[in-house]
Amino acid sequence: MDSRLAIDQRWRVALPLMGLMIAGLFALFFNTADSIVSIWNHYETFTHGYIIVPISLWLIWQQRSVLADITPQPSGLGLLVFLGAAFGWLLGNLSGAQVVMQYAFAAMIPAAVFTLLGWSVVRPILFPLLFLLLAVPFGDVFIDPLMNLTADFTVTALQLTGVPVFREGNTLTIPTGVWSVVEACSGVRYLIASVTLGIIYAYLTYRSRWRQILFVIAAILVPILANGLRAYMIVMIGHLSNMKYGAGIDHLIYGWVFFGVVMLILFWVGSFWREDSQPAKTQVAPQVAKNEPPVAPWLFMLFAFAALAVAVAAPAYSTRVERFMAKQPAVVLAEPVIAGWRSINAFTAWRPEFKNPAVEQMRFLSRNDQLAGLYIGYYRNQNQGSELIRYGNVLAMPDGKQWRRMRELVQVVPVEHLAVHQNLLAQDQQRLLGWYWYWTGNSFTTNSYVAKAHLAFNRLLMRPDDSAVVVVFAPFSGRPEEAATAMQQLLQDALPVIRQQLEAARRQ
Repeated sequence: MDSRLAIDQRWRVALPLMGLMIAGLFALFFNTADSIVSIWNHYETFTHGYIIVPISLWLIWQQRSVLADITPQPSGLGLLVFLGAAFGWLLGNLSGAQVVMQYAFAAMIPAAVFTLLGWSVVRPILFPLLFLLLAVPFGDVFIDPLMNLTADFTVTALQLTGVPVFREGNTLTIPTGVWSVVEACSGVRYLIASVTLGIIYAYLTYRSRWRQILFVIAAILVPILANGLRAYMIVMIGHLSNMKYGAGIDHLIYGWVFFGVVMLILFWVGSFWREDSQPAKTQVAPQVAKNEPPVAPWLFMLFAFAALAVAVAAPAYSTRVERFMAKQPAVVLAEPVIAGWRSINAFTAWRPEFKNPAVEQMRFLSRNDQLAGLYIGYYRNQNQGSELIRYGNVLAMPDGKQWRRMRELVQVVPVEHLAVHQNLLAQDQQRLLGWYWYWTGNSFTTNSYVAKAHLAFNRLLMRPDDSAVVVVFAPFSGRPEEAATAMQQLLQDALPVIRQQLEAARRQ
């Protein structure tokens, strides 16, 4: 048989099956795909997702002449990769980690290509296939660090240029006005856009791997630095114009114009080392031996069926777990007596922003002249929207409309060397100090990834997924150490009681 004819015959069998596999994936994981598109629709930060798939398809089309000379061949290794992606989706689903589910779903597409067509086909189109992962809306985790970095940069720049500034959290007070570094000031939009453009530019412009890597690093660092400079310049514009400019819509317009200029400069500088005029390395396509037997369509069908069976198993097992969890009894959280402390009326209207616990308990306590509060949010049968670890489950947001978080750090308190997240919270002239940590796997932790891992592991083995957040808080008027003293005393007296309380709820 002519080798080119044999290759063509395999493509005529493999391509329709590939299309059916991808259609099957979208049908099986429609909710996950829909969640990606929904975020594209509702958050401007991620609207670039709409162009990722067209770009990926165009890049694959550019390799059509290379692909035409390659023999598609089902791959057992590809099936293992596909199995890993499906298992990743299952773990994400069981732990309520939507972004893990989304990445796993996106990874199933290149894994399906690898499974059905083999590595020889995947190799020349590996970048376009992996480029699909950029369609997943990811970046919220960087908002708080970028806000703090922007505030640090702005304060330092103002001080270096002789402008006095008082910083309280991410609120900056200068002689002409008050500025707040809010979520929109974090620069995460610029960073995501820059990284996406930088990756595609590096792939199209450079041939050597080290140049591609260096340009992508530049595409990460430059917008972070530029955003700090942008924030400083906006504050200076407001300061020098006596707040006439820089605080309204011109604030946003200036930001995007500035970002556009920065990106143009980045691309212009990068063009000095461009290599796209050099011929790309040609792929050596494996040829089919002249005496190879006729193509066996059943082999492609077998691998396609195996991959789809794996894909079906993931949501099927998830459904089984959900049915098991739904049978768990309602939680009853007792209110034990804490020696030396008595219940009092609320000394603040603040409440932690942990969403939809199965049951919660808020107590205001007093011991002599010390005031402190204790909050427990207990989660059982966790699912999307009512899980312990999720974005927005905090004591307060940095740019909260009522209470705002001014500072957060992880520290170890003297009581049993307990690690806690420490937050300074503010509303007008009121101040609170808050400590919080998680209870999961019958132990305390501040690590949200550890808490998620415990949740996924327990649900995978169809065990109860009970978890909780514990918060201790106290007011202060001068220094936070005033509140810390009362909180340490409450922890000293209450921590054994809290453990018993949570254990009793879990055993129900």
